[in-house]
Amino acid sequence: MVSVPVYSAALLSDVVQRLGASLDLRHTLEEVTQAVVDRLGFGLAVLNLVTDDGDLEVVTVAGPDDVRMDLVGQVQTAEAWAQVLAVSQQRGRLRFLDGRTIDEAVSDVAFYVPDIDVDPRPDTWHPLDALFAPLYGGDGALIGVLSVDLPHDGMRPDPDDCALLEVFAVQAALAIDHARLYSELQESLEEQQRVQAELRHRALHDPLTGLANRELLLDRLDQALGRARRDGRVVAVLFLDVDHFKLVNDSLGHGVGDELLIALAALLSEHLREVDTAGRLGGDEFALVLEELSGPAEAIAVAERLIVAVREPLQVGGEEVRASLSIGIALASPSATPSGLLADADAALYRAKAAGRGRWEVFDTEMRSAALAQLALRRELVVAAAGEEFRLHYQPIVDLRTRQALGYEALLRWQHPTRGLLAPAAFLDVLQDSHSDSDVAEWVLGRACADAATWPAVRGRPPFVSVNLSPRQLSRPDLARRVAGVLARSGLPPERLWVEITEDRPLDPRHDIADVQRLRDLGVHVALDDFGTGYAGLTYLQRLPADTVKIDRVFVSQVEHDPVSRGIIGAVVDLAAVLGLHVVAEGVETEEQAAVLLELGILCAQGHLFGQPAPLPSAGPVPVVVTAVLADSFPSELRRLQAALAAATDVQQVAELALQAACRSVGADGGAFVVVGADDVVQTLCSVGWSRRYVEQHRTFGMGADDLLLVRAMREGRGVWVEQSQAASFLPEGAHTDGRAVLALACTPVPGRERVLGGLVVSWTDPVELAPALREHLEALSQLAGSRLDGLPAGPS
Repeated sequence: MVSVPVYSAALLSDVVQRLGASLDLRHTLEEVTQAVVDRLGFGLAVLNLVTDDGDLEVVTVAGPDDVRMDLVGQVQTAEAWAQVLAVSQQRGRLRFLDGRTIDEAVSDVAFYVPDIDVDPRPDTWHPLDALFAPLYGGDGALIGVLSVDLPHDGMRPDPDDCALLEVFAVQAALAIDHARLYSELQESLEEQQRVQAELRHRALHDPLTGLANRELLLDRLDQALGRARRDGRVVAVLFLDVDHFKLVNDSLGHGVGDELLIALAALLSEHLREVDTAGRLGGDEFALVLEELSGPAEAIAVAERLIVAVREPLQVGGEEVRASLSIGIALASPSATPSGLLADADAALYRAKAAGRGRWEVFDTEMRSAALAQLALRRELVVAAAGEEFRLHYQPIVDLRTRQALGYEALLRWQHPTRGLLAPAAFLDVLQDSHSDSDVAEWVLGRACADAATWPAVRGRPPFVSVNLSPRQLSRPDLARRVAGVLARSGLPPERLWVEITEDRPLDPRHDIADVQRLRDLGVHVALDDFGTGYAGLTYLQRLPADTVKIDRVFVSQVEHDPVSRGIIGAVVDLAAVLGLHVVAEGVETEEQAAVLLELGILCAQGHLFGQPAPLPSAGPVPVVVTAVLADSFPSELRRLQAALAAATDVQQVAELALQAACRSVGADGGAFVVVGADDVVQTLCSVGWSRRYVEQHRTFGMGADDLLLVRAMREGRGVWVEQSQAASFLPEGAHTDGRAVLALACTPVPGRERVLGGLVVSWTDPVELAPALREHLEALSQLAGSRLDGLPAGPS
């Protein structure tokens, strides 16, 4: 069905009331045209009705008096109308005649040409332009054509104007049809009985599909429950929903969506017995009342047959559409009520959709509370969208070789007023099925670009920001224009924006490829997210104008020990190389996974190993080196070091193992391990990443060296942490091989049973947040090293 903007709902309601104010045919015809001029933004409206001969006659005109006098009574042949249709453009159910392209094929067709100037701009109204709305009666036959001209703003209609006119045309056709029926009723007491029957039918049936509407369905269900109490048979309700129906409307048009609903209604009727009832509750929701069942197995069998049957491709509107159904099943108890049973089936439907769609679920008592929670969540999301409760957290996408963050993925969070910060898993499914989805998606894109525009360059290159596009965003034909507007307002260069397209829905290559190409033409980087688990195949990957594929975490999580996952990732890397695509691995959580991915040729990754999603700092540079091991992965890292230390046979090996583990796990660029010997002489046993000159200068030193932070840490028995604003002053220039300044330092003592045995120091040359998790990890590594030093016979004296 056609969707009109929210701001037009009141206007349309007013117009509909105006049309329905009278059943007099002449008055209704005049109200149709006058409503267009008064309320819909056009200076001229011409209403043609189909004559008994099949021609079109102008019956009423709203607009200038001279135009009305010239046009009323004119007849256009059916052949002439067919010529107009042949050269006009389809816009939903409307037809637009482009005056700039009219040729001799329609030169003999008479239509009104207003006396207005020709504006060379392509989006302005041309004197020969015409917009037609075919009017169809309740039986589906053409009853007339509503033509509009002279838009008040002088512009060609945009999609919102067309949507509003299209819905108005449907209401106008219904009003004309009703008025005609009423006229016939007045003429004959007998077509009166027929009209009354027709009106009763319309009052109880869905006008689009002809199925029972909600009122009739509930009445049939009430009768079925009464019979079931008498004969002991089982009654079941099946609540059906078309998966991703909004995408069909948004990508293929509402006309195709309506035809799909009609085709599905026919399919449902084919699979029902005479005693059963099928109804449409609204939108893409249907319900079935099944009577005289022996048990739940029969209801489940019906659901299974319907799910299988609807998977076959359907030809609607010249398009091949593959649909799927989610079904909720509720079985009547002796005390069941119609509305309660329908609500139970609805709750089971939500469970089926949450479990992956394209399946059925049978209601149980736990679902009722879940359904109530879903309804409450829907209401709260509306408040959240209006009250600015959404937040963006950012997770780094890093270079696996350097651990430097190349960019950040923007991830949505909800700061719930009572439940705290919620991840998308708690609300995203409900949000995507709500009317707030588009607004929130637009906010995410705008907020992410605005944030990224403030990030400073690191080593000459500012980080990019990656934003996930919702399926509804991708299906909008004006997506590229909207993205361009966001970039212009934020000041973010297009090359610093990544958009991620997910594979969690069936993809239409014809439409999606065109939309994605328009984004690429802007200079925006396009990534295919969660690759390997969705609907996209290799042919689609070859045709999609993307820059990057992101390998799903399900493969990465098993890459250490599963040769199949390793082989799949290797194959994707090889394929990407052939297609000229970059590869990013998602969900990297361990150093072992990172090492295997590097071996397979993957250079970029994201995951908890490199940093959890978090808000960016309110001021200062963006951290581009992140904590590589988080709290939940401490045990595995510490176990690895503990096992290695147990095999160490001397102090030197302990020092090297501890320093390597520290630098590797926190992404440090350099560091050293020292031990305290006799007379408080400190000896540097090993170092990494620092210049030879600096290391030799501090090969040995005393515990009285007050200028060294490591000495202070060992004397005080606690860590010393220096953030980037001060770190450069604590190590002289040349401490690192490339001469760059030190931006952060971490010094921790290595404790023994009775005294400090040594110290561990690491440093970074890129910005880093010395978070509590990082500090705890370094301290734990130092304690492990100290325990092993204490246990060595040849340990320090």
